[in-house]
Amino acid sequence: MINQDDIDAIKHGVELVSFMKARGIELHQVGGNYRGLCPFHEDTTPSLTVNPKENLWNCFGCGRAAMLSASLS
Repeated sequence: MINQDDIDAIKHGVELVSFMKARGIELHQVGGNYRGLCPFHEDTTPSLTVNPKENLWNCFGCGRAAMLSASLS
């Protein structure tokens, strides 16, 4: 198991918007968040929302959501 200090360091050291853009997900800023097409389902309207302040994302189309550190726990 990864200790909490390491998870916190990764969470605060990686910018989720840059991480997603580097993997080919096109995001556009809308207010304080970013929106784009969800890579987990066939999306025709931007249903993926990324909150860079909290380093979390949510798709309102398929319901998937996670914090950057969620997959590390």
